[in-house]
Amino acid sequence: MVGGSGGIGLAVARGCAEEALGVTLVARRQGRLDRATASLGDVVRVAAVVADAGSPVALDRAVAEHERLHGGLDLVVVAVGGGRPGTAVETSADDLTAAVERDVGVPWQVFRSSIGVLRDTAARTGIARFVVVGSVAGLLPVPGFAAYSAAKAALRSLALSVERDEGGAGIRATVIEPGYVATPLTATIAVPADDMLVPDDVAHAVRFLLHLSPRASVTELVLGRFGAGRHEP
Repeated sequence: MVGGSGGIGLAVARGCAEEALGVTLVARRQGRLDRATASLGDVVRVAAVVADAGSPVALDRAVAEHERLHGGLDLVVVAVGGGRPGTAVETSADDLTAAVERDVGVPWQVFRSSIGVLRDTAARTGIARFVVVGSVAGLLPVPGFAAYSAAKAALRSLALSVERDEGGAGIRATVIEPGYVATPLTATIAVPADDMLVPDDVAHAVRFLLHLSPRASVTELVLGRFGAGRHEP
């Protein structure tokens, strides 16, 4: 679980633990990781690896540690990112590069670091899953968030490419695209928290995928907010 120290990532990790999956949390800050790990209890083995998700070496180490502790890798979930405001004309080249690196480059590198072990699992069990948390902004751009919306659209395309490229090997890829989710990242948005999705909504979406057969393909799963327009955040 990359980005597993809080918010959506921690909710997904908790859901996986409730499914009796061994979990490895990957994030940058040791203190937050320690608190997240403790919050999951001791029902299943939970490991924590401090790693910069943009570093191939760090991600390779995290994957190796998970495989050492749990004996394989059935599921990779990436929940990273964040939106910086700016219209298309206001967004600098540096801001665009940063958005693409964060929202596409990091999941891409996680995929490259984990694909070997995922293929091994799929060959042994018939299936392994790669899941990224995107946004409905990847389907319909959010006004004033041009770089964020473009990066989430590219993330959606990455997930579709992974299944097209690796589906024959048993890899299933999904992009989960929620509207606004009540986390610290959305605290300043002018939508009441009570009207937002909750992190467990995304966690339950991941748990749904875990119960599908290898014959099922869910390349994207849109989680809209009740009362919002189609593909509106």
